[in-house]
Amino acid sequence: MHLTVYHVISLIAAYLIGSLNMGVILSKAIAHDDIRTHGSGNAGATNALRTYGPKVGFSVFAGDFLKCFLVALITSHVFGRDFGWICGLVCVLGHIFPLYFGFKGGKGAAATAALIAACDIKTFIVIAIMLLITFFIWRTVSISSLICAAALPFLVLFFGGSPIAVTVAFLAAVVVWWSHRENIKRILAGEEPKTNLRRKKEEKTDE
Repeated sequence: MHLTVYHVISLIAAYLIGSLNMGVILSKAIAHDDIRTHGSGNAGATNALRTYGPKVGFSVFAGDFLKCFLVALITSHVFGRDFGWICGLVCVLGHIFPLYFGFKGGKGAAATAALIAACDIKTFIVIAIMLLITFFIWRTVSISSLICAAALPFLVLFFGGSPIAVTVAFLAAVVVWWSHRENIKRILAGEEPKTNLRRKKEEKTDE
C-alpha cells in the first residue's frame, strides 16, 4: 500500500475523531461531572449506564459506535477496504487513549464493533449474535466483550478477509483484551459484577 499525504491526513483525523470520547463529553455536558471519577474510572458505555442511567449509557454507546463506524466506512469508500480497517483501528486507539482527555478513555469494545460493522458486515452479524448469547448466559459485558474479541480475527479470516483485515482484527482483539486486563483479574477472582441494563448505580463496571 503506497501512502500519500491524504492517507496520512486520514490517519491523523481518525485518531482525533476517536479521541472525542462520548463518555467524558456527555458526563461533563449533562451532569457537569467526569465519568472517570465514578465506578471503575472508565469512560465507557457500561460505566455511564451504571453511573447516570440508561439514557446516558446508551447515548455514550451510540456516539462512540457512530464515530468509529463513519471513520471506517468513509475511508473504506475513499481509499479501499484495507485502509478502512487501518483507519478504524486508529480510531479505536484514539477512543482508548484520547488526546483531549489525558489519554484516559474507554476500553474500545463499542468502537471495535463499529469498525467491524463498517468493514465486514458478516463478521459483525456473527459477533452481535455471540454478544447477545454470552450476555444472556453471564450477564456480564466484559466477558461477552472478551469472548467476541477472541473470536474476531478467526471470523474475519473465515469470511475471506484480506491479510491486512485479519491482522487489524487480531490487533484490535489484543487491544480489547489489554484494555480489559483489570476485568480479567476480577473475572478470575470471581468478583466481576453483572450488568443490569435498567439499574443506575455507582460500582465497579465492565467497560
